[in-house]
Amino acid sequence: PPPAIPPATVAATYPQLGAMLAGLQEEPPSWPGLLVPALLAYLAWWLPSVLLHVASTVDLLYVREFEPKLRKILRRLSSRRLVAFIFCTVHLALCVAAFLGALLMYYSYALFTVFGLTMLVSALWNGAARYNYYLVDAYSKKLHRAIETSLTHGGGKSMY
Repeated sequence: PPPAIPPATVAATYPQLGAMLAGLQEEPPSWPGLLVPALLAYLAWWLPSVLLHVASTVDLLYVREFEPKLRKILRRLSSRRLVAFIFCTVHLALCVAAFLGALLMYYSYALFTVFGLTMLVSALWNGAARYNYYLVDAYSKKLHRAIETSLTHGGGKSMY
């Protein structure tokens, strides 16, 4: 490999590039420095949400979709408010886990690369499955209906 050019030489020759390189040599923020502000922002949303879920009798999405399933799992709990609080607490724990996962990827280029490639493969697979549905399944049904209609209205006998 060629010898490394000292940053001072780069800064003298290209002042804007030298300033950019100097900014890259700073230490990345610490885990708490990244995690705490994100969690505080999330808690600013979470606390009012919990109070709304726990105190509300309004038909919220939570009530329609998740409460029956959660009550089935937690059969002994009779209080709707307690079930809502448990739901919101589990939601908080899962969001903290998501923050930690993002933080791990911030510090690990290999993990970030694997995650990105997994997302890319997933998008390709799901997109291919959708095109497969439209090109094969949906048009196959339309073709069968068109043949049926033409044979029925055209005087011929239907094959189906």
